[in-house]
Amino acid sequence: MDKKDWELVKAIHQEGSAIKAAEKLFLSQPAVSYRIKKIEEEMGVPLFIKSNRGIVFTSAGERLLSFANEMLSQYDEVLEKVRKQDGVVRGTIHMGAPPHFATMYLPSLFREFSNLHPETTLRLYSGVSSDLMNQLERREILMCVVRGHHPWNEGKLNIFEETIQIVSSKPIELEELEYMPYIGYRTDPQLQGQIDGWWRENFSAPPNIVIHTYNSSSCIPFIREGLGFTLLPSISIPPEEHFYTQTIANIKGEAYVRPTRLLYYNRVENFDVYNVFIEFFKRSLFVTANIASSSP
Repeated sequence: MDKKDWELVKAIHQEGSAIKAAEKLFLSQPAVSYRIKKIEEEMGVPLFIKSNRGIVFTSAGERLLSFANEMLSQYDEVLEKVRKQDGVVRGTIHMGAPPHFATMYLPSLFREFSNLHPETTLRLYSGVSSDLMNQLERREILMCVVRGHHPWNEGKLNIFEETIQIVSSKPIELEELEYMPYIGYRTDPQLQGQIDGWWRENFSAPPNIVIHTYNSSSCIPFIREGLGFTLLPSISIPPEEHFYTQTIANIKGEAYVRPTRLLYYNRVENFDVYNVFIEFFKRSLFVTANIASSSP
């Protein structure tokens, strides 16, 4: 196997389809099918299973994927060391971030970083924190910003903490919530677990869900129109909206908080581009912390 094969294995896993992998790598579909066949012949075991939902990896395929991600990471490290010039930081940062953080904070942060280091690029992967953690553990990305408490034994950097708020268009009493229309949304399992745990502590019946949206930002127009309330992390509440908010707390009176952290493999500090970016990120934390604390 060579670098192109590792990239193909990674692309098939990311896209879940040989056709989409071919498009991503600018290859023809017959070329991809041929490579898949040759890789399986070389390994001597089935690696991929075709289904109605696309291509699924066997357990052997998952092990090969882990190896492919590791080899691509090592290739990038070798490439950087060979091309390294004194005083010049260059390379691509493979990073994941949740949609809200990716749109609110990363554009301005990376613009400033790229102004300082113009030979750097960012390859951003966006998704909910649990999906990003899976990508990180498979080494598809080497660092990511995640929200919530996710176990991680390597490099980590605390960015800020946010509270969870009851959000509505007008003041409401806590005991009224059980009977009021609730606007649900798809979110990370950890945040949903915190919300569900708080609800069970305070109410005997489930919330009266009348609307269920795809993500937290989709709730805002419905709240604005007075169609219900929801529970949101403080960072997700637009500061320009004049909503009624109330911080939720457990039975001990302690506010529910949700941390946002940068997680990364320790080995990325051997890459100039990652090492310099992490140091830049540390210096910029006061900016994001101030923005986060200004949320309702």
